[in-house]
Amino acid sequence: MAEIFANAPFKRLLKGTGRRVGNDAAEGLAEVTEEIGFILVEEASKIAAEHKRKTIRKEDIIEAKRKLW
Repeated sequence: MAEIFANAPFKRLLKGTGRRVGNDAAEGLAEVTEEIGFILVEEASKIAAEHKRKTIRKEDIIEAKRKLW
């Protein structure tokens, strides 16, 4: 899978825990976030299609999140 997200924002997010953070932790979080994002977009795309739309909207993303989690 191509790397979409930079690691720096995830490292900043992890530093908010007050613990030391390795570079691999930020990379791992970026990879997992990307995978979850793809799953969410696939479900949102199905929802948009069910509503006979080509455009994925915010409400499709929210509904996909509710369906999946």
